[in-house]
Amino acid sequence: MSERGAPVALVQGTWLRGAEAGFMRRRLCERYHLNAKRVLVRNARAGLQRNVDVLADFILHDLGPTESSPCHIIAHGLAGVVVMSFLQQHADLPIGRIVLLGTPVVSAAAALRVASLDGADGEMAQSLTRQSFDWSLPGIQIGAIAGTMAMHQGRQNDALAAPHDGVVSVEETQWTGLADHLSLAVPHAGLVTSREVADRAVRFLQHGA
Repeated sequence: MSERGAPVALVQGTWLRGAEAGFMRRRLCERYHLNAKRVLVRNARAGLQRNVDVLADFILHDLGPTESSPCHIIAHGLAGVVVMSFLQQHADLPIGRIVLLGTPVVSAAAALRVASLDGADGEMAQSLTRQSFDWSLPGIQIGAIAGTMAMHQGRQNDALAAPHDGVVSVEETQWTGLADHLSLAVPHAGLVTSREVADRAVRFLQHGA
């Protein structure tokens, strides 16, 4: 169970520029009394491994999880792919539950499409292509929340299967290994500003599926 003051890494995705993730961090700290801290792994032009290393360093040195107080993680968008790769590489760390918000977690093609919207190319594109999306993460409870409200109409929306949040389709978030999955009527950026999303995410961190 996630107790008062439990460490939570809020992993910021490529589509956020700071204010939105900061809003969620304050909510987690002030409303739920969690020790939530932001980490920026939004460098879409760096390789996946570089972002995984940033996350690992942050969790080890800024949050310092222990067996009695493991670190939970909430990740938005493409940052969730970084988290999944991190979990595969650092299975020895005391990690609690994970919540993915609008993460294209089912295939490299989905992740590459989202990354390209943020201008990712070169090293990031190559590393996403090399990354296996056949995740094997036994013992870790992972939940996902998908948005179903597209705020803007445009060419990128035409390519998405409905329902979607304007950036990621619901089906792109439905990895078979999830402990729980939920769809809510919010847009992609709204996944980190919605009170309902925060409520549902914290409930999963505290109680699991």
